Amino acid sequence: MTVSFPVSESLHYALKIRAAQERTTVRGMMMKGLKLVGLDVPEADLLDRRPGRSGRKDRT
Repeated sequence: MTVSFPVSESLHYALKIRAAQERTTVRGMMMKGLKLVGLDVPEADLLDRRPGRSGRKDRT
């Protein structure tokens, strides 16, 4: 299932910057936020699903 909602351009930009800083995706940031407010977010939903990524931090 997909959830979609509009946000301001500045919030979207801030999310993208924060996600890049944490080496994740905007989706990953949203899942982390949902977990922080107490929702049951499966561990698999917290992982980076992009090809070639396993959800681990870069080793550099």
